[in-house]
Amino acid sequence: MDLSTFDAAEHPYHLDGSDQPPVEAFYTKARAEADAWHAARTAYITTRLEQGRHPDTHPGFFDAWAEPSSMPALPNGLFGLQGTRLTMATILAVVLGVPAILVILAIAIPICLARRNRRRAAADGPERPAPTTIA
Repeated sequence: MDLSTFDAAEHPYHLDGSDQPPVEAFYTKARAEADAWHAARTAYITTRLEQGRHPDTHPGFFDAWAEPSSMPALPNGLFGLQGTRLTMATILAVVLGVPAILVILAIAIPICLARRNRRRAAADGPERPAPTTIA
């Protein structure tokens, strides 16, 4: 798949059936969830601070705190592009495969060159020593 021609509008994979792309839909839900969590925690802390209690001086300050609902589910696929050929498996194959191939080549090329040099040396016959006579 050529990503330069990728059009997200052609891939209607959305989290909630809206026209919003999956990553944007996730962000919208996650941001709203984070804002609600922050508001609830701030209200909890403010109420106790106004009562004269502080987390540094009162060990049970957060005992009554209950975490609100969990975070929205992440979109499927890489960056929400589920259903396309650009999947995590492809990315993983490239990220692990390319370095593995480079390591194999770094080992294999010197071995092949050494074998070739030995074959050439064997084909040339034994080395002839330089003459040692002085004329």
